[in-house]
Amino acid sequence: MECEIEAPSFDINSACSSLGAQINFINKMDKDSLPDFILLTHPENNTRSVDYNDRSSSVLWGDCSSAIILSTKVPSPYVITETSFHSSPKNWQKVGFPVGGHFRQDGRTVQTFAIKRSVSLIRGMREHISGEHADRVKFIGHQANLMMLNSVCNLTEIGLIYIGAEYKCYYGSNYLEVWQ
Repeated sequence: MECEIEAPSFDINSACSSLGAQINFINKMDKDSLPDFILLTHPENNTRSVDYNDRSSSVLWGDCSSAIILSTKVPSPYVITETSFHSSPKNWQKVGFPVGGHFRQDGRTVQTFAIKRSVSLIRGMREHISGEHADRVKFIGHQANLMMLNSVCNLTEIGLIYIGAEYKCYYGSNYLEVWQ
């Protein structure tokens, strides 16, 4: 099926954080130069390229696809006011996706980095957003396994509750949702 849309398009990919990278990129652009609507798509279905015998790589993987329509001009009940995105190429050799091969990573290093960076971002968000806006903050964790989610919740004093097929972390009236 084709949408028959003729518009500028390009790829921003940053593994597990691609959707966050895309939203952050759009949020940094000149609002007056953007079209009325922006479609972000994020198909991630890499489990077919994962060797499930390699527990250091496979334990952190899951498939997830998302699509979001953003607008800086048309009002919506949902508003993204602040974004933040950080990455580090320091340990680039710890993760690889060879052409025609299986995804590989040093799972312990990658998970430790993800936990530390998530905790840092949550703490920074709490310092930056305060007052009347603090109750409106929603943090959504993407593609995190339960061990990582528990660590982040414990280190940031967010309570973890299992409800049906999803885990929700509560901090005051704010929450973190991770779907399993």
